[in-house]
Amino acid sequence: MYKALSAGIALLCAASTAQAQNSVQVFGVIDTFAQHTNTGKGYQTAIDSSGLYGTRWGVKGREDLGGGNNVEFVLEQGFKSDTGAAADPTRVFSRQAWVGVGGAMGQIRVGRQNALMFLNENRLDAFVGASMASGLNNFSTYTVRTDRTVSYFSPALGPVRFQLYYGFGTTGGAKSANGSYSGALTYDRQRLHLSLVHQAVRNAQDTDTQKALYAGGHYEFEPATVYLGYHRARSPLAQIDKDVLTGSVRYHLTAALDLGVGYTHLRDHSSRDSGASQLGTILIYTLSKRTQLYSTLSYLRNRNIGNYTLNGAAVAGLPLAYAGADARGLQLGIVHFF
Repeated sequence: MYKALSAGIALLCAASTAQAQNSVQVFGVIDTFAQHTNTGKGYQTAIDSSGLYGTRWGVKGREDLGGGNNVEFVLEQGFKSDTGAAADPTRVFSRQAWVGVGGAMGQIRVGRQNALMFLNENRLDAFVGASMASGLNNFSTYTVRTDRTVSYFSPALGPVRFQLYYGFGTTGGAKSANGSYSGALTYDRQRLHLSLVHQAVRNAQDTDTQKALYAGGHYEFEPATVYLGYHRARSPLAQIDKDVLTGSVRYHLTAALDLGVGYTHLRDHSSRDSGASQLGTILIYTLSKRTQLYSTLSYLRNRNIGNYTLNGAAVAGLPLAYAGADARGLQLGIVHFF
């Protein structure tokens, strides 16, 4: 009896320890906003989703393997909080679906993943690389997520980290249809944060490669943070050949209220010569640990037949009434994290 009781207690203790070391969590973001926008044919008012953050839900987990090693996974699906519809009804998990093994030497992930351009965009922009007010968001051209991707995230090497992506195409490696490769180098030391990111993605027809670059970062002056960023995108078949320069400032007005102001300029080197520029402002009020309110005011000027408009984090902006029309608008939104 004593031995059986001791064995039972030991089993319960082992189960409790395993439960403490392993975890599965449901998480998500709900972002809903109203916009009052003029894209060349008078002002229109609309309700939409994913203005400052992409609305989504997901499941993530972690298992401790011991010795500092672990297994992690993320399954994430985007949806529209204004209608409840899936952001991409053709996929069960449209945003992320990967599993990874990590330890002291870094982490390897396999599956559908957020691109390194996407992961670093917020380091170059006071608008976190999103919202209608972000010229970097509205003018950048890159692939946000890649399928069949193997990635490596290095541990901290002093203030430096690096990441590598290799996306297998539909018929072979990175240079086949839908294949991709990418690399990022980041530097974080005290108040200085820098990023350099490159991406190359082959199109589905295996006829063209879209290449993109991000470079820049931010410096924390407290209570202000200054951001500078550069974006380069090229795609011969799609007639994309542009440089984007952006500068912005994020200022902590109070412990709960932030003000962001920024200007972005796009120079088009293609035969279309369709550049653009944008001035934007944002106010973010932290209502609680899980909830934020935000408001943006934006003016985007297109040149010649430019067709850039005011997009959200994961939603296309209202289309222009005609090529070359300017876009201006007000955005009011709420974000809740769970």
